[in-house]
Amino acid sequence: MTYTQPGFKKGSVWFVCLLGLLAVLSTGCSNSKQVVYFSKDAPEKDRSTVELASYSSFKIKPDDILDITIQTLDPQNTQGVTATSGGSEKTEGGSGSGFIVDKNGYIELPVVGRLKVEGLTLSEAKEKIRTQAQQYFKDPLINIRLANFRVTVLGEVSRPGAVYVPVEKAGLIDVIGMVGDLTPFANRSKIVLIREEQGNKKFINLDITSADIFKSPYYYIRPGDVIYAEPIKARSRAVTLDASRDRYVAYLFQAVSLTLTIWTFIRVSQQ
Repeated sequence: MTYTQPGFKKGSVWFVCLLGLLAVLSTGCSNSKQVVYFSKDAPEKDRSTVELASYSSFKIKPDDILDITIQTLDPQNTQGVTATSGGSEKTEGGSGSGFIVDKNGYIELPVVGRLKVEGLTLSEAKEKIRTQAQQYFKDPLINIRLANFRVTVLGEVSRPGAVYVPVEKAGLIDVIGMVGDLTPFANRSKIVLIREEQGNKKFINLDITSADIFKSPYYYIRPGDVIYAEPIKARSRAVTLDASRDRYVAYLFQAVSLTLTIWTFIRVSQQ
């Protein structure tokens, strides 16, 4: 009677290794999907037909800084009636100069005079200035923009901080691009937008893994918005005060894995 030492069969060992490989690959695929933009609920063939959210212009309010220029066919006529003339204030961050909207909602332009712009959109303020300027200039050309359109971006982004937005109609993706994109550790399904509305802070969760983000009424940003990119759970654990415990646990798993690997090869070689 021949005694056979118990152990794993070679086929069983290869089967276990194959299962381990599949587990690693499936984990990698899952992680890669978490960092892909607009992948949720948006088949490849339908990505070019996503409906855009309607855009509504923001209203001018006190302490806004307006960059205003008035031009005519004769530049000498409007020399000095610009955002760099007297009464203007230099804004920080390379945003240029502009006329400040006072606490009563008025701006004061040289020659043109004092105008109330609070509660108007930039387009409405442009037409109001044009109407007033026509009393002094022939066919004036008016340009206006918000010089202190600033948004703060925090969290898992490449360059967190305050950024100045050069255009009125800017979306969440535009601002993320301005700070160098999200890091791999950002939770793309939970971007928090903090917006002040009627004296209250409003917190809105936005998911940029879904193409439906373009339909959100909060896709287009507003001056003063704060955008926070939350970290994924693994990132949060990595920066906890108990990081040493996690490190020791990782070492333990590695030691157990190495021991099991050596033991498996020894048993197979003895067969």
